[in-house]
Amino acid sequence: MNKLLKIILREYITRVRTKAFVIGTVLGPVFMVGVSVVPILLARAPAERQRAIAVLDLSGALYAPLRQALDDTLKEGKPRYLLVPAGLDGDLESTKRRLNADLERGAIHAYVVISEDVLGQGGSDYYAKTAGDQSEIRRLREAIHRIAVTERLQRAGLDAEKVRGLIKGVELRTVKVQEGKERKGGFLSDYLGTLVFVMILYFAILFHSASLMHSIIEDKNSRVIEVLLASVTPAQLMGGKLLGVGAVGLTQSLVWVLSAAGASAYGFRALASDAPFPAFSATFLAFFFIFFVLGFLLFASLYVGAGSLCNSTQEAQSLVFPITLMLVVPMMTMGAVIRQPDSGLSVALSLIPFFSPITMFIRINLLTPPAYQVILCLLLLVLAIFFTVRLTARLFRVGVLMYGKRPTLPEIVRWMRTA
Repeated sequence: MNKLLKIILREYITRVRTKAFVIGTVLGPVFMVGVSVVPILLARAPAERQRAIAVLDLSGALYAPLRQALDDTLKEGKPRYLLVPAGLDGDLESTKRRLNADLERGAIHAYVVISEDVLGQGGSDYYAKTAGDQSEIRRLREAIHRIAVTERLQRAGLDAEKVRGLIKGVELRTVKVQEGKERKGGFLSDYLGTLVFVMILYFAILFHSASLMHSIIEDKNSRVIEVLLASVTPAQLMGGKLLGVGAVGLTQSLVWVLSAAGASAYGFRALASDAPFPAFSATFLAFFFIFFVLGFLLFASLYVGAGSLCNSTQEAQSLVFPITLMLVVPMMTMGAVIRQPDSGLSVALSLIPFFSPITMFIRINLLTPPAYQVILCLLLLVLAIFFTVRLTARLFRVGVLMYGKRPTLPEIVRWMRTA
């Protein structure tokens, strides 16, 4: 036991002291903040410059009210949209060529062509060098639509405001009921929270499992592993590496989880939404770390077996592809599981050990499954880890000291039988 603890400490301390660990642990939360908060702030920040927009109103009925409707102002008080009338030069095509030339030389930022039959079956077109400013397009679309509808109603002898009041939409609010308690807006917050934590779970398991495999290959090529095996057994060495790297993953995941919780909370407040930000309960966090530990032990043991059989990272790539694919499948089916967490497909995937760390975690967060399914999932996962570690330990005992050509499948089977 003393030797096992020494190996665990060696793996843990040497990894947490590396620049890669420090940079990854710091940049991970920075990336989360950048992905979740910065786009919100940028999307909410309007363009702080005046936009010159030419309007070719072939109907002759919308330009004046459109100019009044677009009354947005900049910080200094100037109008945000400077609308200028565009006269018709003979025909429509020649007028558009002139306006396109104005666009090219920067005299205007965009121009709008309102069809002559806009109050009937016609419409309007927006022309610009780039259609990236969706807020401007949306503002123009809504203003033209509102003005056209108002004009139609007035021509029909109806009060536009009264009609709008009569046809006003009815909001459908979402309320999540869980354990007899109601929570407004819970669906959006649960979805975003699940998405963030599933990504953390996926990358943490994949990254640290692959890191463990690369470490074994490096120790094997440098002959360090022969020195270590002179004082410890293969089982102690393998167990120490698994637990040491797992502790490193737990440390990094804890930092990422706390950062994700803070970023999600700020992101929801920045949205100014009525929906609460994800409530990370103690049960939610407990299941996250349970499935990280179990998922890591399962996949890391497979990666250890691959590393012990190979002499280089290039050799290992083809060998670990099926293993990585088993971790990717839950990510590919995540949409279906989120949409129907209690469907037959979701239940089946959550009970397959290689898929359950991610799939069952999604189900628990969105719609808590029956207790027997959770218990069965954990039992199957523990059994899968037990048998996988035993088989991998047999491969590790022989393969870690084998050099040269990668062993064939019959040789691997023979090792597992005789080791």
